[in-house]
Amino acid sequence: MNDRLRPPAGPAVAAALRSGELGIELGQFHAAFFEEAAENLAQLEQLLLQVDVASADDETLNAIFRCAHSVKGGAATFALADVTELTHQMETLLDKLRRHELAPSTPAIDLLLQCGDVLRAMLSRHQGGSADAPDIRELLAGLHALAEQRFQRLYAVALLDVGVCHHLPHGLAEGVAKIRDVHASFEDV
Repeated sequence: MNDRLRPPAGPAVAAALRSGELGIELGQFHAAFFEEAAENLAQLEQLLLQVDVASADDETLNAIFRCAHSVKGGAATFALADVTELTHQMETLLDKLRRHELAPSTPAIDLLLQCGDVLRAMLSRHQGGSADAPDIRELLAGLHALAEQRFQRLYAVALLDVGVCHHLPHGLAEGVAKIRDVHASFEDV
């Protein structure tokens, strides 16, 4: 495709829309975005409530991811940084769930449901509802911790598998032994 004919992508599109450079008034899309975001959040909640953590199917996990992704894309277009940030972190966790890097768990589902509730409040605020911005730091930390959990467990298991415990200083070897015990407790998660 000729570069002159190629539409701008990503942040360039958002900036062009905000400035009116494309001849499109961004305000006319606001109502459609908020309506679509509400529908996506309702769908996200419904799908999360249907997840069987013992045997979540790929179709449901992919649909949940798409809901969060759609909200994030629209939020980024309208420069709603807080909504974009939260949905981005949700996507990180959801992507690991749908790629089977993490197994679905009740704490993960509960946290994602909480995120959906907070996103509704954030969107309401951006529409002129409440004046107080929800504090999302704990949600972001929880999403990050759940998303990184698998890698921490894999690292600990790798240390155990290569027998590195025998070559570590005493205090560190005890720490790795504790990780072994913690890893065993995660087997049921």
